[in-house]
Amino acid sequence: MVWTFRRKKLDLTKHSEIPGWINKKLDKKLKAQLEDMLSVISGSLPWWVSQLVIHAPFLFSTTTRKQLFRYTAFGQAFTLHWIQEAKVGSWVKRRATLQTELNSMQVMMDPR
Repeated sequence: MVWTFRRKKLDLTKHSEIPGWINKKLDKKLKAQLEDMLSVISGSLPWWVSQLVIHAPFLFSTTTRKQLFRYTAFGQAFTLHWIQEAKVGSWVKRRATLQTELNSMQVMMDPR
């Protein structure tokens, strides 16, 4: 589907965002809903979340839609994993890197 918007051709089959159509308040509100772990994991998001994303996806940024898809499409176990990864993923990766560095230093310093 190709639409003309202000004399520019936009291919809406690609997941592009139409500049100026993203509603920042709704996007922020959806992000806040996705931050509530209990409602996401239990599947009790408000009705407007699914309806607006299905009927008017251009109102939300691509990152927010992807996050909603991850949190709702693959079940509770993956949802919990992705929420934890978003919250503490960088800390866990850093800790693993430091542990690997410490282990390699110990091997180098071991006189055996």
